[in-house]
Amino acid sequence: MPEIFGLKFFNKNIQNIYSGSAVLDFPLYSDYTISFNDKIQVLLTGSINNSYALRVNLSGTVLIPNIGEVSLLNLTIEEANKKSKQLINESFVD
Repeated sequence: MPEIFGLKFFNKNIQNIYSGSAVLDFPLYSDYTISFNDKIQVLLTGSINNSYALRVNLSGTVLIPNIGEVSLLNLTIEEANKKSKQLINESFVD
C-alpha cells in the first residue's frame, strides 16, 4: 500500500505536543486572568537569586517561599505582577 502524502508531518507534530515540548508554551497578554492550576514563574534577582515555578492551587493562591501565600485568582497578569512585586519588595528590600 502506498504511503499517504503528508501523514508523517501530522504524526510528528502530534507526538511533539504530547511529549512535553515547548509547543504549548507561549506568551500571554497582560489582561489574561489567572485561574486554577496556572503555572506562575517567580524570578528573584539581587541579594537573593532564585527562581520558583509555582502553580495556582484550588484556593487560588501560590506559596512563595519566604513570602507566604499570595492570592492571585482572577487577577490579570499585570495585577499579579504588581501584587507580587509589592510583597517581595516589602519582604526583601530595606
